Amino acid sequence: MQDFPAEDRKCYFVCVLVFMRFSSDPAPLIAEGCWEGLIGNKSAGQNGFGYDPIFIEPQSGKTAAQLSPKTKMSYSHRGKGPFGNLYKSLALKQ
Repeated sequence: MQDFPAEDRKCYFVCVLVFMRFSSDPAPLIAEGCWEGLIGNKSAGQNGFGYDPIFIEPQSGKTAAQLSPKTKMSYSHRGKGPFGNLYKSLALKQ
């Protein structure tokens, strides 16, 4: 990736959550979250999993693996907007 300029290393995480109150629910709740970032040139950080060590969060300039779990959730596709509200409310019920 070092040979690619930053504008060619854009990427994003997408997560879609569908909540059905029962198996034949005619109106399931559907929420989508997106987290845009850049692919880094090298791995950095110890937190997270998967692509977190190379996924650079643009506002902080850090990889997702360098962020605390709380900070990561505030930026991530799972933590923002309607998706984040639904995700958090369902997670709290477990």
